[in-house]
Amino acid sequence: MKSHRCRSFLLIGALLGVATATAGSGPSASAALDERTARKELTALYAQYSQLIKHEFRYPLKQFFLKHSTEDYVLKQDGKTYSREDTAEMMEEGAMAMARFTGHQLKITSLAVKGNQAVVVYRDRTIAVMEDANDDVHKIVMTTTTRETWVKRPEGWMTRRTEVLNSKTLVDGKEMKPRPKKRR
Repeated sequence: MKSHRCRSFLLIGALLGVATATAGSGPSASAALDERTARKELTALYAQYSQLIKHEFRYPLKQFFLKHSTEDYVLKQDGKTYSREDTAEMMEEGAMAMARFTGHQLKITSLAVKGNQAVVVYRDRTIAVMEDANDDVHKIVMTTTTRETWVKRPEGWMTRRTEVLNSKTLVDGKEMKPRPKKRR
């Protein structure tokens, strides 16, 4: 499997989580949120996201992300920072476009609310199959732990920042590790 495809697949977990909790209704941005309300709303949004993944609705997933992410959104993973535009583009290109998702589970492990913001840490597991350049089919299992910062606005939850804290990807049962960075 080509390394750029493998590397871009590592970004899928982060992309998927971002699209999950970026919409919803509830109190206005000026109202202070309590943790219980935020947890209820974000959990419901993660469930909606899982349905998009299970049905492989890539274009709606991208549109959902674009509509409900802040203009200054950033994704941080493997020492790199990606803009909102970069993140949206990755949803339709590379591994994201080639993979067929067969399963997804997500569990919020912590949630903290301060004013109109929520910081969520979640762990998710995504299962997919993907063909390589030789038309060989590979089973991919990715597990990530991710921290996201959400802002509650009148139009709903907007994601501002996603940071992949750790990730593990298995390809056909073997761990795939990112290539070491080249020194210049």
